[in-house]
Amino acid sequence: MTFIVLAIGAYLLGSIPFGFLVGKWKGVDVLQIGSKSASSTNVSRALGWKWGVVSALLDFSKGFLPAYLATLLLSSQWQVVAVALLPMVGQVLPVFLRFKGRKTSLANLIFPWILVVLMYIFFPLYYVIFAVLGASFLAFALRGNIRRLIKGTEPDTPLKW
Repeated sequence: MTFIVLAIGAYLLGSIPFGFLVGKWKGVDVLQIGSKSASSTNVSRALGWKWGVVSALLDFSKGFLPAYLATLLLSSQWQVVAVALLPMVGQVLPVFLRFKGRKTSLANLIFPWILVVLMYIFFPLYYVIFAVLGASFLAFALRGNIRRLIKGTEPDTPLKW
């Protein structure tokens, strides 16, 4: 039962569109600007890097919290991995935005693969598998961004204050 509650909570927490909410709080609909997504990258485009960082930290917390709770409350490593993956699924396919979520740029494509290498160096194999699954899922979800990066049409992210 703990696993089911954590899994559902992890997905729902991952589905919270913090980028969209930060934009709305500042009076901007980020879904109408730049890449038209609720990503922290797009929040940076619309509101400047400070608000992009706020959005990114909120997004980080919705991934960290369920994974941390899972390590404390679950004994099965595979259940921990499943709970840790679900916020990412919620981020990419958020129920609160009708399953239309994150689109982002090159840095967010590269970072998960750096994480895979670090997991391989420092953690047991099941965590490496989790990292590969997560990086692969993100690469698939961001395939439109990859096409735009190759074509040179991906919107820039200015570092305005």
